[in-house]
Amino acid sequence: MEYKFNRIDVDAHYQEKPDTWTSRMSAERWGNRIPHLEENSDGSQYWLIDGTRRIERLASCVAVVPDRETVPPRWEEIPEIVYDPIARLGAMDRDEVDVQVLYPNITGGTGETFFDTEPDFEAGAVRAYNDYLAEEVLGASDRYVPLTVIPYSDIERTVEEVRYTTSRGHRGVIMLSAPHQRGKPHFNDRYWDPLWATCQDLGIPVNFHGSGGAPKMRIEILKGTSGRRSRALTGSIGFNLQAQFYANFLLSGILDRFPKLTFVCAESGIGWVPYLLEM
Repeated sequence: MEYKFNRIDVDAHYQEKPDTWTSRMSAERWGNRIPHLEENSDGSQYWLIDGTRRIERLASCVAVVPDRETVPPRWEEIPEIVYDPIARLGAMDRDEVDVQVLYPNITGGTGETFFDTEPDFEAGAVRAYNDYLAEEVLGASDRYVPLTVIPYSDIERTVEEVRYTTSRGHRGVIMLSAPHQRGKPHFNDRYWDPLWATCQDLGIPVNFHGSGGAPKMRIEILKGTSGRRSRALTGSIGFNLQAQFYANFLLSGILDRFPKLTFVCAESGIGWVPYLLEM
């Protein structure tokens, strides 16, 4: 495509709409387990996913609300530029951004929301999200770069989803950096080799986001820390996490076995590089 501003947003989170899953998953099979909005007694709304409140936020949109702190309590109050692809193009033009690479919100920044659900449910929920991006977002403009969220229940399903979504226009894969903390094989285990091989063959990068779904590696932030201070600390801690993870990744032998495999580290800056070089 032709660039107007020569600026790419490499870590743009796209807000899933309330019907992302209800319009794509079988109500007969999954019923109330399908991700959807419910109301609290005070009229505020929340996401019910697989019968539980797996996440606390209604949407991730603090960057576009006046106080940059408070998420509106009801969906109709959520700014449409976070979920409407046409309205969002206007915001991109205003900010002089040509292209946005899209990471999830409700699905999890690293695609972790459905990780430990029933395998068939996970596969259906992940497919619905990936189809949503291909149909409604990429379908609206090629200025969006969708990334695939993968199912983790077995490697065959993982590879199948990557091939399917790439055929629909997805341009990369989002991967947890510490799947072993959630009961799957360690990231360096050869169990994952079919995924690396598939991404290498398709010419798509593996994308790691922020702390990469590695909660046990995080330094605990003191309870009661204000929202802005907490977010600043989270960003600072992220450098430490990335230094640990990329040392592991680069020295694991993965890139020796798959020399054409490429990877992306989003929302982590390059602060981890000096640590690695010093090591």
